[in-house]
Amino acid sequence: MLTAVKGGVGVSTLALMLAKALAEQVNSVTLVDMDVAGYISSIAKIRVNGLLAQSVDGEKFEAGYASKIGRIHVVPSSR
Repeated sequence: MLTAVKGGVGVSTLALMLAKALAEQVNSVTLVDMDVAGYISSIAKIRVNGLLAQSVDGEKFEAGYASKIGRIHVVPSSR
């Protein structure tokens, strides 16, 4: 897990770069976008509430909300 105290320091970009490098070594990688702004989810063209947001709202999470960037499976957490 990668975290930062403040926003705008490149954690999402670093996570995506690490996932890409790892995906080149293994078959696939799952990346959970925990960023409140949903940067990685936006890149993956995910426009729905994520797992955490749906859980808080009492919605049923649908696996179809995940998307792929190459061999990286992206799952949104918030929004």
